[in-house]
Amino acid sequence: MRADVVVVGLGTAGAAVAAACARKGLSVFACDARPVERAGACWVNGVPLHAFRRSGLHLPPASVRGASLPFHFKAGMSGPKMCVRDHDLLEVDMTVLIRELSSDARTHGATLRHEAPAEDITAAGVTVDGEHIHADLVVLATGLRDHFGPPDPTDL
Repeated sequence: MRADVVVVGLGTAGAAVAAACARKGLSVFACDARPVERAGACWVNGVPLHAFRRSGLHLPPASVRGASLPFHFKAGMSGPKMCVRDHDLLEVDMTVLIRELSSDARTHGATLRHEAPAEDITAAGVTVDGEHIHADLVVLATGLRDHFGPPDPTDL
């Protein structure tokens, strides 16, 4: 198989890259080791309104749960907390956003596979389920979960 772009990881970043590349007419193959409901972030996050405008997603996306609400930050898992009240952040359910971005990627022709871990990742492509996918560009979008594991719900 051949693709212009291979994306490894279908969380928020990977699904966004897959959608953006597919919208530009590039052939895209993307994979994630996890099932679709566990790929990427599994929490609510603050996303600036301009990020949605630049992404080409319809506004407001279904993932938006609120806007102009006080936004609470925590530095690290045990760091200080702060609250910002004047901002343009939208409260976004990241699992819903990932589904929206994935759907956009598929609509524009991208091939997305879940429960399909990438093996033998090189600059020229990846192997998935024993099949090598050759690509001009390989994007690693595996995120921090691979390094630190999922967040501890008792620490949020």
